[in-house]
Amino acid sequence: MSIVFNDFEEAFSLVLKSYFSFRNDNSDENSKRPCVISVCGGTGSGKTTISLKLKDFFETRGESVEILEMDHYYENEEYCGKTGELKKDEEFPWKIEMDLFLEHVRHLLFGNFVLRPNFLYTKQGIGYRCQESSHKLYSKSVLIIEGVHALDSQLLEFVDFGVFVDADDDVRLSRRIARDLKERERSEEQTRAYWEKYAFKEYKMHVIPQKERADIVIVNNS
Repeated sequence: MSIVFNDFEEAFSLVLKSYFSFRNDNSDENSKRPCVISVCGGTGSGKTTISLKLKDFFETRGESVEILEMDHYYENEEYCGKTGELKKDEEFPWKIEMDLFLEHVRHLLFGNFVLRPNFLYTKQGIGYRCQESSHKLYSKSVLIIEGVHALDSQLLEFVDFGVFVDADDDVRLSRRIARDLKERERSEEQTRAYWEKYAFKEYKMHVIPQKERADIVIVNNS
């Protein structure tokens, strides 16, 4: 059963303890490859915030950290011409190009760099994979995998420590409304309608089951 934390510092201290245990392992493999920490949770839970705080927590203690965001591996978004709705939401696991993502994880574990794709949004709020740009990521002491499906069954063989970021549904919806309005120019009405019709259902179906795979749960309602 996962340990539940309401305090970031306490949660991060346990992650750090597990990291040192990983490093103290006598196997040559563990002494060389990155320690993989997966940060999972639903949209609006605060995964990105927690990942950045965790990165800072490790770096202030002398450890190098790279964050690999699953969001950048989404396939291009499609809209239904009749309704104007998205055909898929980020809670759908098959929206991610998992083969490419797993390939990049393996490269980083072997000490190589990767050219991570950039997933951007048009002024109309349509997400797309930008073919003209990429971001170079390097293999470091700690690799944080951050995303809605960061504890997907296909990733578990690589994960050394799992974190599930939890938040009340109304808090997550409020955050998503603010994000969609600011970053994707989607109205509150559009976000609420899509949340009720698709996103919440898919969250329960595809994201919540990953909570059982986490070592710790961080409650992030503030």
